[in-house]
Amino acid sequence: MNDYGQSAGLKKSHFAVAHGMHHENNYSTAGDIAKLCCLTMKNEKFRQIVKESSREVHSSVFKGHVYKWENTNYLLK
Repeated sequence: MNDYGQSAGLKKSHFAVAHGMHHENNYSTAGDIAKLCCLTMKNEKFRQIVKESSREVHSSVFKGHVYKWENTNYLLK
């Protein structure tokens, strides 16, 4: 992720973990996050997912388990 970030022009970011959860060694600037958002919005699948108000995905590992997410972006509601 750090190699990709640097090649994408993210100069003031460091990612210690790839899963996105809190880690004391993760950091970024608002400018780098804006750049990353612009890059990710070029991906059609990503754009489809982030415009959804909710999503459910059945686990391929834990039979019968369904992961559920609710988008907290009030502009979508």
